[in-house]
Amino acid sequence: MQWALFFYECGIPFNVASSRQFQIAIEASCQYGSGYKPPSPYELREPLLRDCVKETKELRKQHEVAWKEYGCTLMSDGWSDRRGRHLINLIVNSPEGTYFLESVDASSECQDAHMIADLLEKRIDDVGRNYVVQVVTDNGANYKAAGKILMDRIPTLHWSPCACHCLDLMMEDIGKLKAFKKPIARGRRVTTFIYRHGRILSLMRKATGGLDLVRPAATRFATSFLALKSLVKHKQALRSLFTSQQWVGNKLAKTAAGLNVQDIVLSAEWWHAVEDCLRASGPLLRVLRLADGDEVPAISKMTALMRFAKEKINQGFPQQNKEPLLKMVMDIVDKRWETQMDHPLYGAALYLNPGKFFPIKDSGDDALVGELRGCFNDVLAKTVLDVEIRNKIDAQYVLYEARRGTFANVMAIQNMDKRNPLDWWSSYGGRAIDLQRFSKRIIHTKKRNHLQHRILNDNVFVSYNRKNLDRFQKRHEKIGDKSYDPLVIEDFDWGTEWVDPTMPPPEGAQGCPDDIDWEAVDEAVGASSSLQGRNLPRAATMGRGPSNVNVHYQRQRKRSAPSTTFLDDYDLEDD
Repeated sequence: MQWALFFYECGIPFNVASSRQFQIAIEASCQYGSGYKPPSPYELREPLLRDCVKETKELRKQHEVAWKEYGCTLMSDGWSDRRGRHLINLIVNSPEGTYFLESVDASSECQDAHMIADLLEKRIDDVGRNYVVQVVTDNGANYKAAGKILMDRIPTLHWSPCACHCLDLMMEDIGKLKAFKKPIARGRRVTTFIYRHGRILSLMRKATGGLDLVRPAATRFATSFLALKSLVKHKQALRSLFTSQQWVGNKLAKTAAGLNVQDIVLSAEWWHAVEDCLRASGPLLRVLRLADGDEVPAISKMTALMRFAKEKINQGFPQQNKEPLLKMVMDIVDKRWETQMDHPLYGAALYLNPGKFFPIKDSGDDALVGELRGCFNDVLAKTVLDVEIRNKIDAQYVLYEARRGTFANVMAIQNMDKRNPLDWWSSYGGRAIDLQRFSKRIIHTKKRNHLQHRILNDNVFVSYNRKNLDRFQKRHEKIGDKSYDPLVIEDFDWGTEWVDPTMPPPEGAQGCPDDIDWEAVDEAVGASSSLQGRNLPRAATMGRGPSNVNVHYQRQRKRSAPSTTFLDDYDLEDD
């Protein structure tokens, strides 16, 4: 009871109770026994924070071992706090996980390319020039210029923009297409309406088995498309909700907002548009899900996954009348990927991923194989300056591609597509040691996600590294768990644009039979026609005419014109 009161009084998020460190702290307090005196604010801010920083720095030793063996990627992430300060987080990624170096306050400096390059070069020297294979930054012009300056200063270094950011921009551009912009806005209208009204929300959760429609994700546009996917998953429950007697008898069913949301949910045309939207975005979400993960070295799969994503998008629009829409989607994908992510490092990583490369080679796609081999040679020439070692690798990769010598081993061939590429090279590349070392360094590389600044930096340093350790352990434990999605934030977020609980709760709703012809429902109530703005007569019941639908659906009042409050509450749609 006292712990619960502590959470309520101090406004501590309930998900803190699931933190491993919280459970460890409780156990440590119990072991101490009675008389334990909790730390004071000063102790938390100064001496204990210093002790935690010192202990957290010990984690770096584990990461340094991986940096030496596999190399690492230096990532920068710029953001602004509530006081308007521009802070740059500097992070190092390797197969051991992600390690937070520090947060730099760059508010007082001109953030041009040379300033960013100098900042990153200092951190590269701190980690070790021999260990940093790649630098990943935002896609801004100043960061691109800084990347070129760094590659001139350090010839063996590679720079690339954040793949997650690139994919997010793709989905943003796709969501702006006229064919998708209106369905997305209407989907958001449905979710905000439901989450604004407590009893409707309660009945919706009952109909969906306690599940939410909105799943907050790592990025804004991933949230939008995951919300649409969730709407489709619960389509039957939503249709039942808005054709139930509880809904018909509810005062909200007579409001302009309620009638509009009802029309959206019962519109077959809207559901078809949402499904088209998911056909265009779903394959990209799969790529983003891998790129945002830590457990698998994603760069070795990125090129293959993007090829697969393009194939799936093409297959999703076989109809001839969808060709113009498909062309617009593919133009967005190709432009973003080729402009920002066409980097030889990705091709080299795919070449060195046996589980992905050899199916391409066996398929007879000589042009792509030649392109990947060229990427490998480009990266080899840039990364390895020692001529003797480079010549050894050049000879060994011939054996790898031909599956001769040590690479002809039966177990090596059997496990090409079963093992993580890093594990595969560790197990079967020992007799080609130079190629093995080179492959590990290329495959690991990552694509990227009112105290005084010193105290803030120490606080972030401890918090980020310990949380990331916990996150990495959880992901490791959940390997094979198909229900786990690294894109989805586990704690429900009421602050997204798909949730807006500000209006008072009304009466509730309930479902209707599952054997309804929903195309007939749409036609009977004129849902799609209403959304198109046509002044067609509305049906009084759902069971009239030739339709065999046997569910009565009566309105008690004529529909009123939309009010100005309704227009203020919801986003206007673009025609």
